[in-house]
Order: sequence, then C-alpha cells, then structure tokens
Amino acid sequence: MNFDTIISILLRGIPKMKSSSVISIAISLLVFMSLQLIADDHKSDNRVAEFHYFNVNDPAAFLSAMDTHNASECAEQWQSQSKATVLLSMVTGSDVSHMVYVGYPNYESMELGRELFASCSETAQMLSSFGDATYVGSYHNVIFEEIISINSDQPQKHYAKFDIKIGAGQESAYTEKWLAFMQSQEKYLSESHYGVNRIVFGAGDVSHYAYIGGKSLTGLMTTMNTVLSSPEYSKFSKSVGNYRIVVQNTLIDIVKAFPVER
Repeated sequence: MNFDTIISILLRGIPKMKSSSVISIAISLLVFMSLQLIADDHKSDNRVAEFHYFNVNDPAAFLSAMDTHNASECAEQWQSQSKATVLLSMVTGSDVSHMVYVGYPNYESMELGRELFASCSETAQMLSSFGDATYVGSYHNVIFEEIISINSDQPQKHYAKFDIKIGAGQESAYTEKWLAFMQSQEKYLSESHYGVNRIVFGAGDVSHYAYIGGKSLTGLMTTMNTVLSSPEYSKFSKSVGNYRIVVQNTLIDIVKAFPVER
C-alpha cells in the first residue's frame, strides 16, 4: 500500500478532518508498517532445538561414538524423517567441555525425532559410550525456541553465546531493543549469524540465549570488539539493565556437523 492510497482511504473515511491531519496519520501508518516489515524480516523460522551439555574426558572416544551412531541405518532414518540437524561443539568458559545441538523445524518434528532416536538400538550403545567418555554427573540439557535468527544461511564455525536472565514479562521489550541495537550494527554483522533463543525447559537461572557467530575466530572477535564497544551498545545495555542479567559468556567452536542430507 503506497502513500497516495493511504491518503485516499483516510480522506474518504474521515471527510471532515483537515488534510494536514490526514497526512500526519498517513505518515504514522507508513512508519508503523515499515517497522512491522522490518520485524517480520528478522523473525526466526520457528525452529526448536536441544542443547546437550557434557564434560568430556576422552574427546576421541566421544566423537567416535557419535560417528558410529551416525553411520547406522536407524540414525539415517531418524534424521531423514524428522529433519534433525546435529552439531558437535567444544565449549570454552563453562563447567562443561562439549555441547551437542539437535535442531528440528518444529515441535511436531521434534516429537517424531525423539521417538525415532529413542527406538534405535545404536542410540543405547552411543549413550553407553558417552558414559565412559564423560565425567559422571556432568550431563544436563535444555530445550529452546528460536525467537530471532538473522543470517542463518551464513556458514559459521564459532559462536559467542550469552546466557542471560530476562525478568518476567520483559521478553518483548528486551528483544525489541536488542534487535534495534543489532540493526544499528548491521554493517559489521553481514557475515554473522546472530539471534535470540528462549529456553522453555532446563537451564535454571538462565531464561534466554543471545548469540553472535563468525566464520573465523579472528572475524568473530573483531566483530564483537567493534559491536560491544560502540556507543549504541552502551545505550542498549543501560536500557535493559533493570531486567536483564548476563549470567555467563561462552565460546562455542563447531567440531563436526551431522547434516540431514548425507
């Protein structure tokens, strides 16, 4: 809908209103519509996912267990039917050493995927091997939803993950201000995958993840140093300071991907 069309509709609908007032309303509507389009462009595709955290004492054995499971026919059916994407990553800055990401297009796919995964005899074998390759009591997991995901088609090798706690009822306010801040830094983020996730199960004191990706560690650190030292970041941080707590920052290095397509 263009400006002339909005003016025409308003003049027909409110014949006694001054033209200047009609134009002011039209401009406000156009601004609102533009903001809505920007927000829609940056919504996620509603993916849901699991993070499985481990403190690994034998990385080679851990990866071997994943490779063996991945090579099975049952694992292939699990991924092909549920569209599960799997990533193994190293974690720095946490009490765990590794993380396995399992992502699904939606909850329907997750439900199917969890059923298929549990039905594989190879899954039991892999989990048993995990027990031998990890420290006892170190495992925990979360389920989360994507709220915002930008540049998700950009291949990334590293992520800076910010574990945050947002006050009750403040998610919309936080994500709106976060998105506005990130948009102010878009020229530095064109090759970065970044976004915000909502934790729905697990994680204790953490309610959300914010993240920034990079194709190389040098590139990620350059982007972070530029973005987080900007005046806009200072303004953003102050604006959300009353209801956002940064619990932990971690570096995620992707070790191996297990894509749906083989």
